[in-house]
Amino acid sequence: MANITVERRKHNRVKFETVVDLKLPSDAGRFISRGRVKDISLGGLKFESCQELSTNELLVSFCNGSFLDGSEIECRVIRAVKDKLSYIYGVEFKKLNLLDKAKIWYKTTAA
Repeated sequence: MANITVERRKHNRVKFETVVDLKLPSDAGRFISRGRVKDISLGGLKFESCQELSTNELLVSFCNGSFLDGSEIECRVIRAVKDKLSYIYGVEFKKLNLLDKAKIWYKTTAA
């Protein structure tokens, strides 16, 4: 019998690597840590950080050099896994403006 895997995601994920600043949305955007994005979709993204985060609400600020350069997106942590030397986080977008949504849609569908 063949192994069948059912994809439960609403949105297609694509590999995407860039550096982001992680901030607290409730504390005037206070810097928490830095992270490295691994993939992105219209629903959220996965990133890696060396620091364990003590909050489930984040403001993800995209650094120079990415197609989302300068964007800040409010996110909610939905998955956190301790890797050997770092933490892997899955976040969903809480608030996504129309321009950022269009950029992410283009990035994830124009492959």
